[in-house]
Amino acid sequence: MVREYEIDGIYDSIWRDLARATKDYKSEYRWLNLATAHPTRGCSVRTVVLREAIAQKKTVRVHTDLRAQKISEIEHCPLVTAHFHNRKKGIQIRITGRASIAPPDIQKSAWNILSQRQKSLYRADPKPGRVIQNVTSSELPVKGNFKHFCVIDIKAEEIDWLLVNRSSQLRARLICKCKKVISEWIAP
Repeated sequence: MVREYEIDGIYDSIWRDLARATKDYKSEYRWLNLATAHPTRGCSVRTVVLREAIAQKKTVRVHTDLRAQKISEIEHCPLVTAHFHNRKKGIQIRITGRASIAPPDIQKSAWNILSQRQKSLYRADPKPGRVIQNVTSSELPVKGNFKHFCVIDIKAEEIDWLLVNRSSQLRARLICKCKKVISEWIAP
C-alpha cells in the first residue's frame, strides 16, 4: 500500500482530485468544512461547497454571503483551515492557509455562472444569522443584485494529507509557503 502512494505524487493528486470535485457533484471532496476563528467565541466551523481549485496558485475558492459571520472572522484572523474527507478512499485533507476576498473581476465572473436559484440565495433579506419570524426560506424577500455575493480565496500554506484505511495509515505534510513545495512523511 505504501508503494501506491509516493510522497512526490501526493501534492499533484490532491489538486487533481479537488479540481475534479468542482465539476463532479458526487465527489467526496465537493463539500468541505471551513474553520475560522472568532475573537470571543473561539473557532467556528461550517460546511461549504468547493467552487474552484487552482493548483498553480495553491488556492481553493468558496462562495458565501458577504454579510455572513465568517467574513468578519476572516477579517479578524485570515488564517483558516479547510477540511476535506473522502470516506470511500479513507483520505482526509486539511489545507491551512490565508483567506481573503477575491478581486472584483473574479467575483463578477463567479456570479455570472450561478443559476437563478443560487443567485436568489445571495439576494435574500435578512442577512445570514439574523432572527426571522417565518421559517419558510422560500418566503424570504429577494431583492438587489450581487452586492452580498462573495468569493473567498484560501491560499494554501500547509496541507496535511492523511490516509486511514484497513490496510495502512499514512500521513504527509506538504509545506506550500515556498516556491517549491516541501513534502515529508509524518507520523499518522
